[in-house]
Parts: sequence; C-alpha cells; structure tokens
Amino acid sequence: TYFVGGVASKVVDLFDMTGNGGAKHAAENLAAGKALKQDILAGGERAFNREYWLERTSDLRVGKIVANDIPTLLWTGWNALEGLTGGIDLYSALQNAAQGRPTFGPMDPNGGASSGRFQIVVGPGGHGAGIDKELQLRWYDHWVKQQNTGIDQSGTGMHLYELGGDRWINQTSWPITDEYTAFYLSDHGLDSTQVYYSVQLAFGNPEDAGTTVAYETQPFDADQSIAGPSNATLFILSSNTNAHFVTTLYDVAPDGTAFDVTSGGLIASARNLDNERSWYDVNGLAIKP
Repeated sequence: TYFVGGVASKVVDLFDMTGNGGAKHAAENLAAGKALKQDILAGGERAFNREYWLERTSDLRVGKIVANDIPTLLWTGWNALEGLTGGIDLYSALQNAAQGRPTFGPMDPNGGASSGRFQIVVGPGGHGAGIDKELQLRWYDHWVKQQNTGIDQSGTGMHLYELGGDRWINQTSWPITDEYTAFYLSDHGLDSTQVYYSVQLAFGNPEDAGTTVAYETQPFDADQSIAGPSNATLFILSSNTNAHFVTTLYDVAPDGTAFDVTSGGLIASARNLDNERSWYDVNGLAIKP
C-alpha cells in the first residue's frame, strides 16, 4: 500500500489531509501527517520501507490473526488509489495460513474450497467503497451475535466484480490460474514470439518526450477475462547508478478508449527477488515477483 517497487506510493498525498484524522485531536493528527509527508519527500528514514512501515504492515500479522481465530471480511475496489490491491494479497495470505500453506506463497487454484472465515469483496469503486450493508450485517450477526446466517458456508471467499463484464464472479483462489500466457516486447508491438529487442529511454516526467514507450497486441478476436496478478520482466542497462520504471497495462476498446487495468513500478536498486515471496506458474514463469 505505502510502497510500489521500493518507491513511496501516491498514498503519501493523503497524509496531510484534514479528513484522515477524527475531530478529536484533529490539529495534532494533521501536524503528524504533514511531518510524515515532509520526511518522505526529503528522503528521511520513513521514505524507505523500513521499521516504521513494517510495524504497520497487516500481512506480517496474518499468523496471529489466524491462530487467534479472528474472522476477517475485507473489501476494496478496483479503482482504489494507484490500483492498489493489497486487500487481495492479504486475503490469499489469510487463506494460506488457515490451510497450513506458506503464508506469502500463491494459493493453489486446484486446492478446493476456501475457508468461509476469511472473505473479500472487490467492487467497481474506490478505496473502502461499495460493500453491501446487508452482507456486513450478516457477517456481524454470525460472528458477533452467534446467529447462524450461513455466511461462513461460502467455499468461494473472493467476490469479484468483473470490470467491463458487468457481473460478479465468486472465486476461491488467487491466482485464479496456475498457467500464464507470456507476451514479448518487439518493434512491432506485443506478440507470443520471443525476440531480442531494445529501446533507449531517458529518465524524466512521463509527459516528456523520450521517457516512455508503448506496445500493443493484435486485436483479440473474442472476449477475454484478464485476471491478475501480472508481471513485466525488463532487462536494463543504466547510464546512472539507479533506474526507476513504471509499467501500465491498458485494455483498449475498438474505438480507441483506453482503460487502466493495472500498473506497477520498480526501482532498480530493489531488483533482487525474495524467492520465498515470489510467485511462479507451473511452467516457471514469474507471475508475482
């Protein structure tokens, strides 16, 4: 949530907003948020994903949540700030821990039903928006008031709104499949043939000429469901001591309208992979580094 590929995310812009604190101690909360933002922008200790943020990272507490038998209902939206999907990662970690699997590994798409104690709703809206209040009430009635609402009987704990498809999909695992399709960058776009191709880019504002490059696939001849996580692999030679890349995946309609499906970034000095937390498909293709 707070860092994307080693770089502070746009969430930083929210820290100095008055709405983040309550009415009580509002002035103190605002001052603390402003100080935090300034420390990050100045390259201070909290500009890096170190102790301050690790103390505030939910997925590091997953083992205790599951061991203490705490039912957890998560919800978010595909249009949350920067398209952040930390809620989905937290769902998979909870389910893995509940099933005795490595917490930060991928779920098994063929592993059968998920635990109804841990569920997530991902709607078409933004951060924290769009959860059905009836669902919320059934959740509390069941787990707090001990009423048998049946909400714990769901074997498909992911309730996902399919953007563009205008439908809800109930799914068990993340990732949804363990076999991915690779597309390769080339001078004529994206295709399924691996080639050796290079391009030179300058570091700077993405609106400046020479800082970005775009690749397109051939038009698909049938509807497709694009389901993440996704990964882009780049081989980089830098003329400086570091580099920073942001990649964005768009769905382009026949009329040219482009919809931002997902994006991610990486600072080159944080390029080494943590093999215990990286995900691969059945063919060894990296899908969530």
